[in-house]
Amino acid sequence: MNLRPMEAADLEPLWVEFREVLREGATYAYDDATTQSDFERDWCGRGGEQWVAEDAGELLGAFTLRANHPGRGSHVGTASYFVAQRARRRGVGERLGAHSLERARALGFEALQFNVVISTNTSALRLWRRLGFEVVGELPRAFRHAQQGLVSALILRRDLLPAPATPLDGLVHQAVIASFVERGFAPDVEQLAGTLAQPRQAIEAALERLHRGHGLVLHPGSHSVWIAHPFSSTPTGVWVEGATRGWWAPCLWCALGVCALAAPDARIHARIGGERDALCIEVRGGEVVDRSLLVHFCTPPRHAWDNVHAWCASVQPFEREEHVDAWCARHALPRGKCVPIAQVQRLARAWYGRHLDADWRKWSVAQAQAIFDAVELRGEFWRLPSADQPF
Repeated sequence: MNLRPMEAADLEPLWVEFREVLREGATYAYDDATTQSDFERDWCGRGGEQWVAEDAGELLGAFTLRANHPGRGSHVGTASYFVAQRARRRGVGERLGAHSLERARALGFEALQFNVVISTNTSALRLWRRLGFEVVGELPRAFRHAQQGLVSALILRRDLLPAPATPLDGLVHQAVIASFVERGFAPDVEQLAGTLAQPRQAIEAALERLHRGHGLVLHPGSHSVWIAHPFSSTPTGVWVEGATRGWWAPCLWCALGVCALAAPDARIHARIGGERDALCIEVRGGEVVDRSLLVHFCTPPRHAWDNVHAWCASVQPFEREEHVDAWCARHALPRGKCVPIAQVQRLARAWYGRHLDADWRKWSVAQAQAIFDAVELRGEFWRLPSADQPF
């Protein structure tokens, strides 16, 4: 699946797909009298950006992104989306939604607001909650649903600027990482509250800020730590075996980060390309012994937080670069960049070296770009979006 800016030639096929969505009478307020000219005016005629998702030339869906209001309201964006009927349940909506967040940040919007999300559109609501949106208002009986009659419309909003970090955030992050290092698992809220002598509510608020700022990942709907890079609380395909304990890592980059933080002498257990053949990577004195191995990154790091779990899972080891093309074709995954494992180890040391500091702060985009440059990961693949925010 490829996402690209909309072109003039896309208008007619997009209208054909959009018209089928309108006929369902379940998500948009347009009625059967809506014309292609109406669609063009509302979709393309109000400024902003329009993007489409396609696969082998087949249009799968689209979004339009613009300011919600002009003038004093122009710092808040709004967007509309649709997925072609035949392309549903293929992850198209999530890709469009995640990319629109990236584009909204790049355009300088401080928040994204959806003015009308139909309350019966449960799949869309699940998606937007997963992408960090909250329901901030309800308009009772505001939409005439074709099958269900009068139903509510909801207003959704997501802030795009992270909440300012506080000193407690760094201490909570340090305590989480220290627990992984010393005990092999993450602390719960009560343990953090006891360790830091803070009320439960303050700990929960700090965890939420860290989650929104990509400092860690919480289990959906809870304050339990799922991932605090480079550690994972749940099983993954990468296991770091230290002298006295072991850890799951989301990917090989993270596994080398675990070694940098907790286990200078270790064995990293993985599988070549995540497939059949087991691989044991020995680390002695903080250095990888077999430096002939390669690490393949399918997707540029700027897309990591579109779906961080899938992104990490696609970072895989290989013995030879010529094996990567067949692997990508076999799994319909993009061919990205192969990096020598010693270079990935340098990246892991620089990236995770401060993760046990009490004053830890998430790298900004500029700082993250500087780390890539310092370990000689340069070029378009490693380019991060230009935005003053945590990466």
